[in-house]
Amino acid sequence: MTTGSPWQKILIFTLPMLLGNIAQQLYNTVDAAVIGHFGPENALGAVTSTGSIVNMMIGIVSQSFTTAGSTMVGQNLGAQKYDRVPKIMRTVLTCGMIISTAFALALAFFSESIFAMFTPATAEPVAESAEEEIIEEPMVHTVATTPHTYKTIHNAEELRTLCDKLMTYKEICEKLRESGIDNYGYDAAVLIEELEGTDVATLRGDPNRDYCSEKLMDAIDKRCKHYPLQYIIGEWEFFGKKFEVSESCLIPRADTETLVETAIKLLPRNAYFADLCTGSGCIAISLALAGFQTTAMDISEDALAVATDNASQLGAEVLFVHENILHPSPTGAQWDVIVSNPPYVCLHEAEDMERNVLDYEPHQAVFVPDTDPLIFYRAIASYALSHLAPGGWLCLEINQAYSKEMTGLLCSFGFRDVTIIQDQYGKDRIACAHL
Repeated sequence: MTTGSPWQKILIFTLPMLLGNIAQQLYNTVDAAVIGHFGPENALGAVTSTGSIVNMMIGIVSQSFTTAGSTMVGQNLGAQKYDRVPKIMRTVLTCGMIISTAFALALAFFSESIFAMFTPATAEPVAESAEEEIIEEPMVHTVATTPHTYKTIHNAEELRTLCDKLMTYKEICEKLRESGIDNYGYDAAVLIEELEGTDVATLRGDPNRDYCSEKLMDAIDKRCKHYPLQYIIGEWEFFGKKFEVSESCLIPRADTETLVETAIKLLPRNAYFADLCTGSGCIAISLALAGFQTTAMDISEDALAVATDNASQLGAEVLFVHENILHPSPTGAQWDVIVSNPPYVCLHEAEDMERNVLDYEPHQAVFVPDTDPLIFYRAIASYALSHLAPGGWLCLEINQAYSKEMTGLLCSFGFRDVTIIQDQYGKDRIACAHL
């Protein structure tokens, strides 16, 4: 009787158990594959039909290895009959390996046929072609407080198209950067936050999240063509409030807030203001919300429609009037302060402007002839002489290139204490004077 070396004993005792565990793992894997094949909604049918049959077959192999190992360890080892163990081991291992290998190969090459044989009659049939697929899943992963958006995919082509559109924040930034957008990171964050409901904190915490909504993709394409970010999202903040904007009016800008701040400091809250060339109404509405009685005028009826909507949404009381300040209608109205941000960019300055302004913002509200850069200021100063109350003030946003000319113009009309005020960027931006 052979006693055998220690390592041979360990191998003989543990190898059957090890093979049994491997077979058990195979059993669990196939069980999971069966459920995954039929989908979570048909898991019960899969387990009670196909799963039970396949699991039973693999379970036999698993239990055979385990039982064989236990028998050999319990009986042969206890009896110290080591000379019988190698022969039994060879028999069990050879049969087990042949059965396991054959079964694994059968599952790999004939899995679809095997699963189809045991598919329950009540189970949802697997589509035979891509055209029959109907997949419903969230288009965008959103935070818990944001409702999910769902889209039905009817065929493989739609699915491929959807996958092609998936973009992360980093990929959106790169696409905007390649298109020549300077503030690509900021623009990408604003588009995702405004159109997808993902706040900046969530965006920074998960920059690799995928986005694919058609609305966002269209917005990115527009921005790559330098379409203004403000027009894409349809609103922009000015003086602490969000204003609706469209191509019919200028986009409110931070430097114009200096005009509002200056005007508010001039007179008590019960003063009467007129805003000429109001555009989106951001100046007039900001003054009205500050407690002033305000009238706003513009030549563009479309711009007045936007301004009216803004006043309604923000709860501001403003009287809007359709008026051409270059050819004003006779009126006896008077105001304590007249403010205006009229067109003042000369045509020759266009080459230095950004594409989003040149290509999309209304030129009527931006440009003046090179031959008469102060045309609107001259008309406004003349209008103010007839419509400002005694001691009334005139506050104008100006072209920094013509601040000296503006001082001379206002003095020529009889205005006093002409003051040029710089904006937050240190540029001459506001001309202020009174009668």
